[in-house]
Amino acid sequence: QSLDAVPLASAISADYPAIAKTLRALSITLHGNAFGKLDGQLRRLANSLKALEGETRQPWQPLLIDALARFHRHLNQPSLAHRLVALADMRAQRHQYGLAILALAEAATALSCPEPVDSFEAMQEAGRRFSDTLDKKQRQEWKYLFQARNRIAHGANLVEQKGQINEQNLAASYERCLNLLRPLLRGPLP
Repeated sequence: QSLDAVPLASAISADYPAIAKTLRALSITLHGNAFGKLDGQLRRLANSLKALEGETRQPWQPLLIDALARFHRHLNQPSLAHRLVALADMRAQRHQYGLAILALAEAATALSCPEPVDSFEAMQEAGRRFSDTLDKKQRQEWKYLFQARNRIAHGANLVEQKGQINEQNLAASYERCLNLLRPLLRGPLP
């Protein structure tokens, strides 16, 4: 429920070492916001689950497989940007709005810069070029998303500042940022 799979991995490691190892790696990826590794971790999870087909080691194995398969299905989206919005959705469902906004900002980055680049400056330039294609209202919301991301990520203490994200409006800020991305992403969102 917390999206921290390490306790689960520890609990099942004796019976399911491959899934435990995968869950630890996936948890590190999610908690470290290392989203460039997310696709590989999701493939590992799918392969680990497939390896268990046809064998039962514990009576609760179907519950474990069903929960992990639901998790995988939720994140198994057509693009990295969509996968990150799905992750943001999972975090928001758990009232982890700050982490959800960070995931939305990464989704926006993946949307504006879908191919790997060799520098932070190149990524910023791709974001600026993408932002230039937006209408005025969308550009304002784009700027707000990244300001919110920076305030959360850099520990701005979220003190009250007119028009800025703070502790009282995290959920509303998440919805505001999600509403920006909805029309920009093609395909259904979770």
